[in-house]
Amino acid sequence: MKRHPVFFILLTLFSATAWAQIQIQAPALSRIRHDQATIEWTTNTESFCAIEYGNTPRFDKKRTDEHYAKGHTITLKNLKPATYYFFRIVAEDNRKQVSTSETYSFTTHAFTDFDQPLLKILSPP
Repeated sequence: MKRHPVFFILLTLFSATAWAQIQIQAPALSRIRHDQATIEWTTNTESFCAIEYGNTPRFDKKRTDEHYAKGHTITLKNLKPATYYFFRIVAEDNRKQVSTSETYSFTTHAFTDFDQPLLKILSPP
């Protein structure tokens, strides 16, 4: 029985793709405030993701993304002002393969962001 080299190349490519690890790419922090921070990143394959975070690298809190996607955004809310936080990203694809990013950190702002004016001037009576 003669074996064709194309068969082995395709088999090798299929095997490498089937077992490829999820790549968590370009994590970025935005909209850091006194009580929240938004984390954005991409994955090389559609994945369900979560952010594990906390005041220590034990990551005692978790926030999950609700859908499979390649682009991800999660806002961490109810954070404490002027506090140092650690976080990492955990991604799981539809084959149940899981990847975890390295540990990152950020500090929330110290001052309250005011969305409303502090003083409202009313017309005289």
